[in-house]
Amino acid sequence: MFTYSGVDEMYGYSFSGMVFYSVIARLILTVSQPTISKVLPEDIKNGTLSQFLLKPVHYFRLRFAEFLGFHTISFFFTYIIGTLLIVCASMLDILAIDLFHVLFFGITLINSIILLFFIYSLIEISGFWFIEVGSAFRAYQVFIQIFCGGFIPLSVFGENLVNIMKFTPFLYILNYPIDVLTGDLMPQELLFNFMIQIGWIGILLLCVNLLWKRGIRKYVSTGD
Repeated sequence: MFTYSGVDEMYGYSFSGMVFYSVIARLILTVSQPTISKVLPEDIKNGTLSQFLLKPVHYFRLRFAEFLGFHTISFFFTYIIGTLLIVCASMLDILAIDLFHVLFFGITLINSIILLFFIYSLIEISGFWFIEVGSAFRAYQVFIQIFCGGFIPLSVFGENLVNIMKFTPFLYILNYPIDVLTGDLMPQELLFNFMIQIGWIGILLLCVNLLWKRGIRKYVSTGD
């Protein structure tokens, strides 16, 4: 694209900036795949969810604790790699390094991983109403990765789509943390988007609790 167009910048990114964005985006998506996306549908389908309902533990709290434990090392790996990449980019005069943005990136990265956990949880709770959700989940997964900027920055799709995405949680999964890391946001934008990110976590948590309570009333223990 850059070679044939003969320009130094496209959609607000230089060639090096676009490569940097793509690498960081794939790192985040790779380490943030929730384990519940595979476990919950199987527990519902096979009837093994029943054994958890008989124990004095909340199913989602248990899975969320497992999720945090499983991704702790992956999170630090991504954070360290992201920091090293931006240091290298700074040394090559591709990006300007800022310690505050590097540290704040870690906080927004935690929030983005939690956002993905709740979004995937909402999809997988549909297993209470549908027998097989594996294929649908893979389709939703591609949809989510496209509209959170997992393949290319959202700015490539145009300003109108970006403005629409501002009213969804998808913009705050990848685009926002990476913009924090690269220092592309003004201080007021950084804090405002952070509050929106926190707000979406709260909204999705409420949605998960609501659907879980409705789904569990439809649950029928079948299987072996």
